[in-house]
Amino acid sequence: MRYFLVLLLILLSSCRYKHFSFNEVYHYKVALSDKALDKILASDSKTQDEAMLETLLIEDEPAQINATVIQNIQKLYLVNKKLDSSHVAKMSEIYYDGYNFTKTRCVPVYRDILVFKKNDSIVGLSKICFECEQQYTIDSYGQQLEFDNSNFEELKRILN
Repeated sequence: MRYFLVLLLILLSSCRYKHFSFNEVYHYKVALSDKALDKILASDSKTQDEAMLETLLIEDEPAQINATVIQNIQKLYLVNKKLDSSHVAKMSEIYYDGYNFTKTRCVPVYRDILVFKKNDSIVGLSKICFECEQQYTIDSYGQQLEFDNSNFEELKRILN
């Protein structure tokens, strides 16, 4: 039985597949201090925008990508840029199936969001917390995906 599990682990680690095919990546970032975030979290009377920002920042949501989600990201994550094609190729290498062996070291705050497109259609969304090295990634079908945590440093370098 032990040999079977070792063989299975070897096979799984050698099989890599691309989550989704994309040719454009948009990076959205919110510049929000911990103090400002704490103020939003502690508020009993949040505005609609504050409630949506809280959800985007700390929840493993959305379950599906739709126009409203993208509009909220564009409205609330004010710093945004389209990655150049050389970075898109590197992102394709990062967004392969992987295993997230790192358990949460903190509560993730997703200050960075990536929107992946192929031929002007959204094919994926990835929310990233670089402090915790955690991510929440879904494809256009709402399937949650993982990537290898060893890629966080490369991802951070590309985005900054």
